[in-house]
Amino acid sequence: MERVYLFDTTLRDGAQSPGVKFRSEDKLRVARALGHLGVDYIELGWPGANPTDSRVFEQWALEDRGPAPKSRTVSFGMCKDPRKSISNDATLKAVTDVKADTYCLFGKTWDYQAKLLGATTDEYLTTIDQSVRHAASRGEAIFDAEHFFQGYEVNPQYALAAVKTAYDAGARWVVLCDTNGIMSPAKVRRIVADVMQHVPGSHLGIHAHNDRGLADANSLAAIEAGVRHVQGTVNGLGERCGNANLLNVISNLVLDGEFDCGLTRDDLIKLKPLSKLVEDVTHRAVPSNTPFIGENSGEQKAGKHVDMFVKDPNTYRSHDPALFGVAEKIGLSNQAGISNFLPHLNRLGLDTTKGNSALGTLVNALKQAEEDGYDYERCMGSFEVLAYRAYNLMPNYFDLSSYRAVVERLPANGTQSASKKFRLAAQATVEFLDCEAAIGAPEVSNGNGPVNALDRAMRRSLEKTYPELRALRLTDYSQSVINTHYGTDAIMQVRIVSFSPQGGEMTTVGVSGNSIDASVNALMDSYALHLKRLGVAPRSFGMPTQAGPRV
Repeated sequence: MERVYLFDTTLRDGAQSPGVKFRSEDKLRVARALGHLGVDYIELGWPGANPTDSRVFEQWALEDRGPAPKSRTVSFGMCKDPRKSISNDATLKAVTDVKADTYCLFGKTWDYQAKLLGATTDEYLTTIDQSVRHAASRGEAIFDAEHFFQGYEVNPQYALAAVKTAYDAGARWVVLCDTNGIMSPAKVRRIVADVMQHVPGSHLGIHAHNDRGLADANSLAAIEAGVRHVQGTVNGLGERCGNANLLNVISNLVLDGEFDCGLTRDDLIKLKPLSKLVEDVTHRAVPSNTPFIGENSGEQKAGKHVDMFVKDPNTYRSHDPALFGVAEKIGLSNQAGISNFLPHLNRLGLDTTKGNSALGTLVNALKQAEEDGYDYERCMGSFEVLAYRAYNLMPNYFDLSSYRAVVERLPANGTQSASKKFRLAAQATVEFLDCEAAIGAPEVSNGNGPVNALDRAMRRSLEKTYPELRALRLTDYSQSVINTHYGTDAIMQVRIVSFSPQGGEMTTVGVSGNSIDASVNALMDSYALHLKRLGVAPRSFGMPTQAGPRV
């Protein structure tokens, strides 16, 4: 099996992503994680280009990486200025003076760009030759053939002469760069085949950008065509639309098993934590539908698919998501069929035998609720409540009779105006019906906003009869707009995450044209489900609570 070498450029090309700013400590954390994964090359940055990159090389040189680290450290920069000698080019000197295992220099392989630098093609070939020889004298040399594919299509003679010059000058790898992201897999295969007439594939690499959404495919096509070095970034970071996602490339190489990339199936479990680390330090969220590591990669949703999936998971999956630490799950939505519900209902201990009318009632209720804006895939606590009600197994603990929430904006600091200096006051009043439809005494509470005031008033009312609710605490609260084009008249969806040591975590949802009312719905689901999970029996408001019966 032929070896393909992995080159990570997250910390250099990935740093060119709009909005991404690495601190030196961020780069060191990511570099350590890349070393733990075992990629062959870690490009730390461009020394001298900014204080961060220079500091990273200084600090990395002091790291204890063990007796024989697999990953090679790469210093990146550009070939010398065609108008200067090697000794007089301070930019190149900064790149090659730092301690590194490998020195990667990019140069112009599109004749038009060489001319923009004021050099003839012959002069720039001399620049490539001298620069690469200098890098090779300092350590391993890599030549990044910038704009190679675009240059090849315009002037193949010069583009090929440039990469051949770099190879002859001692470059271990000559990397063909699709800098503008214009290639397709078919074009990549054809051009790589031509390049291999001049430079052996064992010394060629690929660096693909994603401007047309083909960076991953182009990288794999280049490997199939014969290159044995591939560059990419974690999460596909990079300038404009990004680079090839190295995690996708690794996953395909390992799963297909046609090439040895130095990693095995046992290493795939490391990809998700690495992605999460980069997500955290860049503040760029990784979409849930990201291949291999995204949570959606383990989820089945369509009813007919699920029906076959439960019989044999391999009928509707590319790979075992457990290899990447992704849990398999079956989604619930208006796309669901009966099969989607079965594992969830079995987990709750509910009857799923064929012909059970409650099952059909539940399916219809969920699909109608989803049309109204409910989301049970992310709010399985409310699904539990819906399921128990469909099976007539949800106790009638309480019912809301009425509520009132008031928010006042009042002048502050002795002023009469509430425009600039003000304080907000929120107060809520609630009335509940008990399990026997008897109305309880109204309760009033203040709070930090209307939802908090309502939560406190509702708890104050219910905890007299259900003291078990005191253990339930709200840990997360979020709102989203269902129909944004309606503006302030839109439908609101509220999600609440609650937790108690006895009942565990639950996510509940409420939907209403009023965000406060949606919050009340989600809160009441969480109260009722908490009591249900604890096996509490319904109580009237006058019943003693010290030893209430359980179900």
